[in-house]
Formats: sequence, structure tokens, C-alpha cells
Amino acid sequence: MSRSLQSNKPVGVEFIAGNFGTYDGVNPTARLYTMHKEHQVPLEFSIYSFDIEKANALASTGEDPQMDHLFDFVRDFDLKDLSPSSHAALSESFLLSEQVA
Repeated sequence: MSRSLQSNKPVGVEFIAGNFGTYDGVNPTARLYTMHKEHQVPLEFSIYSFDIEKANALASTGEDPQMDHLFDFVRDFDLKDLSPSSHAALSESFLLSEQVA
């Protein structure tokens, strides 16, 4: 999240893609973004993970591996939207609440 240099208010959020590499034993992930049709801003994103060990075990049985849905960001963190101010409030809640973190 980026903040204004003058007012320190949240003014931007950088959204990233998932990681399809398996660096340091981390499973590949993907993010599926739902975008506003007219304004082209993200409304929601879901995160999926591909469990390599589970996929290898399924391969030996002939079953097709699937990506597992981990969470929906807005819904699961109870955000009103993906605005910079919502991200700032969520970040602050991580610092204030061990349960949220």
C-alpha cells in the first residue's frame, strides 16, 4: 500500500500475481481477480494453491490434480472493498489483533 507524502493517507495498492515456481518448497499459487467492467479496478480476488506432494500422489493413481481454493480476500477479511483505505485498516488490524493476524 502506498501513502501520500503530504497527508500520509493511503492512495494506492499494488496487486500481484501468484507464483507458479516451487522456490524453497513453497507450493505454486494463483490469484483470480474479479474486475469492475467499466473502471477496470479489482473488486475481489481469490487465492488458489497447487499442492505438489498431493499432485504427485494423485498422479500415481491416475487422478487429475486440482488447485485448492484458499480464500477470498474481501469476504474472508470482511473488507468493504479493495480500496487503499480498506487495505490500511486491515494492515492496522494485523498489528492490533493476534487473532486477525
